Amino acid sequence: MLDPDPGDLVLAAGGDSAALGRLLGRWKQLVYGVFERWEEPSAAAEATVQLFVEALEKAGSYDPSVPFREWLFSAAFRRFREARPVEQVPLARLRESSAARTAFLRSAVAALPPRGRALFLFTRVARLPLPVAAAATGLDEAGSRAALVSAMEELSRRLAPLLELLPEATSPVTPPRAGEPA
Repeated sequence: MLDPDPGDLVLAAGGDSAALGRLLGRWKQLVYGVFERWEEPSAAAEATVQLFVEALEKAGSYDPSVPFREWLFSAAFRRFREARPVEQVPLARLRESSAARTAFLRSAVAALPPRGRALFLFTRVARLPLPVAAAATGLDEAGSRAALVSAMEELSRRLAPLLELLPEATSPVTPPRAGEPA
């Protein structure tokens, strides 16, 4: 099935408010969430509005062979890059810090029990549904959920030292609540 968003983009650019409503309903919160990682909430809201205005202005140049999601988020990242000149980012320090955090994170994940690690990677990194991840690990769904919760709690404990270094850190992994999909 073709992604309806490119058609909605063209219609919205032509003044169709229903098409604009569909686009905003589907993408506004996701785009805002991306900008919110980079900006303060008010700046993220402004960047979100500006991105949609830009998308409507450039609707005629959209190439339908490119997935709409990729096109939209590429524009968001381009906007972010243009707003921050490279010289403002201390790249050497950022690379060093990033490498150390990545190594720490990888060692924490590697230390998880094999099934818990596999379930974490399948459900949180690869975004597979829990029943699929359960089948891949040979556990039933209830056993998989319990192993996943245990692995995520262990990972949170192991990552506590890293979280202390981050501003306004919160738990990087939140175990699913009972009755909530993993």
